[in-house]
Amino acid sequence: MRNNEKFFHPPLEGGSKNSKNFSGRGTVATIPLPEIFFSLMLKDNFHPPSRGGWNRIFAISLAIIGVGLATSMPSFAAEDTTALIKRQSQEFSDASATGNAAAFQRLLDDHVTFINEGGETATKKDLLDGAGPPPKGIVNHLVQTDFHVQLFGNVAVTSFTDVQTELAYGQTLHAKYRSTEVWLKEGSDWRMISSQTVALADDPPAAVLSDKDLDDYVGTYSGGPGLMFKIARNGHDLAGTQGVNPPVAIEAELRDVLFTPGQPRVRRIFQRDAQGKITGFVSRREGHDLAFKRVG
Repeated sequence: MRNNEKFFHPPLEGGSKNSKNFSGRGTVATIPLPEIFFSLMLKDNFHPPSRGGWNRIFAISLAIIGVGLATSMPSFAAEDTTALIKRQSQEFSDASATGNAAAFQRLLDDHVTFINEGGETATKKDLLDGAGPPPKGIVNHLVQTDFHVQLFGNVAVTSFTDVQTELAYGQTLHAKYRSTEVWLKEGSDWRMISSQTVALADDPPAAVLSDKDLDDYVGTYSGGPGLMFKIARNGHDLAGTQGVNPPVAIEAELRDVLFTPGQPRVRRIFQRDAQGKITGFVSRREGHDLAFKRVG
């Protein structure tokens, strides 16, 4: 091969034998050191270095490999931390379902701020004092879904949905809770420093009303200047229109209690006079009413 300008380069990227290009992007640490030396020795102008030269080549090669490993390690560390936080978060949900005080003690920071789905604020001491197994006849399970985590150095912020299945005295109940939590790394441990949960409401079962009851709700209602709500009937269906907005479906939870599917926080509770005629309704949300009077 001497006097021949062409020389063989073994594939350095772990590709096929016919590999021709080596980009080097993100793969510095995968270059086999023996292949580097072999490629050098096959060059026509190769001159073996002195002992010190070999040492320098070896040191430079180790440095290159070290840089490649260092640049790849943060992604592995982030993945490991994410898996750890996800596992501990599920452990806390399990502890909440079973009242496991030992898990509370291990997973919670001493200064944690905890807000449950009822809006009540609790400390770590409150949770430990209230811990304990559920009453006999109740079995509770919480399974996390839609789990997301963002890492900010030694702080992790999570969001997820707890899907609850509760077996209560022979009956099965279901519920969903959306939570966001903050975890802080303290030494080598991650502990929760904040948690806030809201209950996700579902539509109630719809009741079937008589034609007379459906006709009773048809009309125009005023909540004050500029706030009008009209109810119309189309066969066995009711629809409500507020102002210039498009109409929305209305269902009955029971007689004189109507709701809009997809808006389970709101109920329209109708009022009647002594003769049974509807005089208006209140739009109730979280226990607070907005009154509408029938005007047509």
